[in-house]
Amino acid sequence: MMLSPKAFLLQECANVRDVLDETLRYKYGADGSKDFYDECLIRLESTEAGIKGCEEGDHSQLTAFSKLLQRLTYLIARIERSSIGEYSWPFVEELKDLAAGICSEATLADDSTPPQIHVLSQGEFGYSIDPEQSRPSASRRKILTIVLPRTLKHFVLLHAILGHEIGHAIYANAKHQRHLKHVRRTHLGKTGNVLESSATTAARMFDKDAPFLVKQHLISRSMRQEADLYRFSDWDAWVEEVLCDLIGLVSFGPSYVAAAWHLLLAMDPTGLRWGPDHPPIAWRLNMLLDGASILGMDTVSSGDPGTDAAAKSFWDAIRNKRYADPWCDIIDRASLTDALNEIKALLDVHPPAAYPSNPDRLLPGLLNDLGHLVPPAGFAVEQDDSLTLEQIDFRHILYAGWIHGHSTDIDQKTLNRLCEHAIMQQRAIKKFQGTTA
Repeated sequence: MMLSPKAFLLQECANVRDVLDETLRYKYGADGSKDFYDECLIRLESTEAGIKGCEEGDHSQLTAFSKLLQRLTYLIARIERSSIGEYSWPFVEELKDLAAGICSEATLADDSTPPQIHVLSQGEFGYSIDPEQSRPSASRRKILTIVLPRTLKHFVLLHAILGHEIGHAIYANAKHQRHLKHVRRTHLGKTGNVLESSATTAARMFDKDAPFLVKQHLISRSMRQEADLYRFSDWDAWVEEVLCDLIGLVSFGPSYVAAAWHLLLAMDPTGLRWGPDHPPIAWRLNMLLDGASILGMDTVSSGDPGTDAAAKSFWDAIRNKRYADPWCDIIDRASLTDALNEIKALLDVHPPAAYPSNPDRLLPGLLNDLGHLVPPAGFAVEQDDSLTLEQIDFRHILYAGWIHGHSTDIDQKTLNRLCEHAIMQQRAIKKFQGTTA
């Protein structure tokens, strides 16, 4: 029996409903999968009602509903890779808290509706985020999909790179796009900076004093003149990448710098190549070091000599990797300061989006715990056997992990699991003290 396009789409709605019902089997995050199920069900019912109301010959409307159904099917299929055992759920729960306010948007229900955050793991190496560019009219809220590499699921120190991915979600948010475009234009694009325009960026790429590897890479891609660069590269995407690095720095602090140096150079050890959507890594890494200095993140004065020495050694090691060639510096310090201040002002309005300052007081105790192979969770047993429970932001735990990992020969898997367990215990402390979202 041949089905008409309308009948076929209605049958597909029934099929999608069956698949959606199966998602309730999965433990998705600490709260299960019901919120995701409810959001998808609302979209499915609206799409189904729209198809039923279409005339058989209304091909334009049927095509539009077909696309909505395909997108919904794609989202539902992802839930099977999002069971709680596929990623570090303690880290993800903290990430959801961080993103909820800053990524919220106005809906009919509320002026500040947080997104439905959906996390999955994949076999490919790399982190990414997929924010819905526009919210379907039938939905209650946007779905924000965060993708983590399956092999690194417990390596929470590296997960700090997700600050960059959250940056893309913030930039895609209608509430913040105007503000961030102002930062792009006024500060990153200030006259004299490399990102002033596509022409000034291309001029830097073809500079006669550019590193040999850059010139070699241009030749290998048959790029002989500045106009050739944008046959291969998207300049707007390059600028957005730089902006999102700054958001990552302001949101995750020192751990973002360390994660970026590790992960980006793993993809290109030279730091001097680039891709269609990504500028040279060296530009980004040098900028992050300057940004950390501007924000005072690269110094620690805890009052404990051992802690301060370990932190100094950590930062010295990263500074020593800086690219000395002036070609790798793309933004002057004054412009970078202004850009960071504006981004911080935006994130401060949506706590806990911004990295909490002054971790110095906490670091001695956290490093001491790690030295004894104890999760640095911010609790102590007093002489009378009572417990002291202190709430510690998960980003301070990550920072302590990076410092300890640099100053000792601890196995990386053990170090990351200790920090992961500390984040999980902090979730328990917050719940016990009644401060979780």
